[in-house]
Amino acid sequence: MTGPLIFAYDVECAPALAWTYDLFPKFIGIDQVVEHPRVISFAGQFEQDGVKKPLVFRSEYHHSRDEMLAKLWEMQDQADYVMGWNSQGFDDPYVMGEFSLEGLGRPAPFTPIDLMRVEKRNFRLLSRKLDYAAIRYLNDRKDGVNALHMWLDIKAAEEGGDEARLRRLWNKFAKYNKKDVTLLWDIRDSFLPWIDSLNFNNFQDDGESRLVCAKCNSPELTKRGLYRTSRSVFQVYRCPQGHQTRAVKRESGVQGV
Repeated sequence: MTGPLIFAYDVECAPALAWTYDLFPKFIGIDQVVEHPRVISFAGQFEQDGVKKPLVFRSEYHHSRDEMLAKLWEMQDQADYVMGWNSQGFDDPYVMGEFSLEGLGRPAPFTPIDLMRVEKRNFRLLSRKLDYAAIRYLNDRKDGVNALHMWLDIKAAEEGGDEARLRRLWNKFAKYNKKDVTLLWDIRDSFLPWIDSLNFNNFQDDGESRLVCAKCNSPELTKRGLYRTSRSVFQVYRCPQGHQTRAVKRESGVQGV
């Protein structure tokens, strides 16, 4: 059985630029907007059957805006699962908007895995930042860059015509973007038992019908309690890694009328 193709990614965006008379405006009109926000880079990586492919980075500086968005569209179009941190609240809709504006159309359907939503639904950490999750679970951190300050430095280097400094800043930005993706995989591994949307049993395309661990594809399962709904009872299994999988067929339940 070939497992699902999982795509972990993170996008970086330029902020909008607008004219305002106040440091605390209650409202900024659309006519005050000078530059619209946009995706300026992304880092992404595929994993299938536990094997990670080379990490991909594209930016409007190192490549071009068209090449960057085309590559991101291509990778999302191939993926069975698309994973990120706050990706359903930020990255996914932001990216889909860019695809729409550029006439790229909609990529093939995929199942989102938003690790921040997994944390929010199951745990109660002090902060919901990726950086804090990395501290608590991985004893690691995001690359120490303030994205907004970095963008302002990039704009200053552009306006000053300092190409050497501009390249150094963009390379630093690329490192920051890539580090977020490497953190995603390790946090995914920590959250794996709680990622309900991930199920290897949906990818048995080789005629097999045996039940495997929904999270890691292990065939070594032992019975571990029952899962009950209001109408049915299902056997629950556990793999050696501690992940739980619910049987597809129910053990018993209310008969239809």
